[in-house]
Amino acid sequence: MVVADGGDEPSDSNNKDKGTCESASQAHTADELEKATKRACAEFGIGKFMVPAVDVTPIDTVSEFIHTTCSDNASDIVSGWRCFDGHECSDHTLALVVKVFLEHPTVKAVFSKLRGMAAHFNHSVIGANLLKECQRRHGLSETKPP
Repeated sequence: MVVADGGDEPSDSNNKDKGTCESASQAHTADELEKATKRACAEFGIGKFMVPAVDVTPIDTVSEFIHTTCSDNASDIVSGWRCFDGHECSDHTLALVVKVFLEHPTVKAVFSKLRGMAAHFNHSVIGANLLKECQRRHGLSETKPP
């Protein structure tokens, strides 16, 4: 995600129909990702970006219009967008932490046992009645959690 000003020139309505995806044959190196991002921004009127032939100064005003970026934690994206102010997405980081946690063998075993217990009480009238009685004795709610 990129948050930017509208640029120094109004973009024409045809820009919305242009494909801004780079060819899949391009290497996903940090430099290539930076260039691809800047070219896409320039296509939509967010600054100007052009890398001319050798020995000519490139035109690059895109960074002046980008206020912040938010990306996943992939090292190529983080490195490719180093020219912009930004940060990695905390949602992606949290999702990775949860994924690693849930894949831990001990956690998998606990969840497997819990699924088995829930299945028992869902399929056994006698078991469900015993559970409700136990809940009443201990002052616990007999309803399912929200």
